[in-house]
Amino acid sequence: MSQPQSAQFVLPEQVVTRADFLHLINQLEQLDADLTTASVQARVGAKTTQPPTVSPLVEAFVSTNQLDIRDSTARTQLITRLRSLKDTLPVVHMTFATRADQHSLQTLVAWLRQSIHPMSVVTVGLQPELISGVYIRTANRVYDLSVRQKLSEGRHLLNEAVEAIGAGR
Repeated sequence: MSQPQSAQFVLPEQVVTRADFLHLINQLEQLDADLTTASVQARVGAKTTQPPTVSPLVEAFVSTNQLDIRDSTARTQLITRLRSLKDTLPVVHMTFATRADQHSLQTLVAWLRQSIHPMSVVTVGLQPELISGVYIRTANRVYDLSVRQKLSEGRHLLNEAVEAIGAGR
């Protein structure tokens, strides 16, 4: 198995959120356990059950990174590296006024990976009070691109207009 450095892993488009990344690790761990069990059963001559299934998420990750997961040692090293990587993933927290669809999130993450960092993932929140738009938080910046914020910024204009109408009476 070729062993790319953590920075060289390419996350497939199915890995959008940090939770998706954690699911990838869990599914790789389950696959490792299943393959190890099958290997032990084969060595002792026990009847084997169906071969382990590879989830679409694991399949996408393995094929994207051209990994060979048949070797037990290589799988263990891969899982160890992904576990250590999970704490250093660049996470962009995005809060929307309405639920964001998966395709839109994939498009956003693809842009983040091209423009910001190739391992970027998002966490997604929902806050209807935003009215529309998005509230974005990174490790060192906050961007409020919501209609609520724009209305708040323009409140003084509304107050001035109301006062001008009142003064004209």
